[in-house]
Amino acid sequence: GYQELEKIELVYKELPGWDEDITEVKKFDKLPKNCQQYLKFIEKFLKVPVKLISTGPAREEYIGQ
Repeated sequence: GYQELEKIELVYKELPGWDEDITEVKKFDKLPKNCQQYLKFIEKFLKVPVKLISTGPAREEYIGQ
């Protein structure tokens, strides 16, 4: 309930973005450096690995393990 929400601590972290089109990218190391750093931040902060990265709206536009 609402009591649980009172325990939540908001964390706002601003990271550099990227302008490059990533819809054709199929490998993590081909993503823009800022995108790679963003994904690594998510993994480190949440302590879980990112297994699937959507690179566009089409079903085949993803990077996965």
